[in-house]
Amino acid sequence: MKTGVYFLFKKRELVYIGKTEQWPVRLNGHRDLDFTSARLIECSPDILAKTERRLISYFNPRMNHMHTPRSNSQKMTDSWIASNVDLISKTIKGKVSQKELFTKAASDLGYSPRYATTDFMSTITFRYNKLQKSK
Repeated sequence: MKTGVYFLFKKRELVYIGKTEQWPVRLNGHRDLDFTSARLIECSPDILAKTERRLISYFNPRMNHMHTPRSNSQKMTDSWIASNVDLISKTIKGKVSQKELFTKAASDLGYSPRYATTDFMSTITFRYNKLQKSK
């Protein structure tokens, strides 16, 4: 297994940057994403997260928008979460499927439905809990 930061491309466009300590196993986890090739830059685990954040910030891949600290994206997502608290709460409690939440979020926020993954749900849950605590 290899450790490093990886890049997913659709043709010649960089669409996603991620980090892994289990290449190529991690790549198999992205079968739902729309990409045509992948590359790995090996680096040590102690600089993995920092390297990933810097590369995402620099290249700004379109499929990393939920993970990048861009205020417009965060405000839009926070606004969406605030207006969909009931749906998110029901999803967290298992009363509504994650797919239903993903589909609505992707549609409302203009994201590719293929991006509706567990990472996306984790981001929504984290931001939802943060907004709930700030009330």
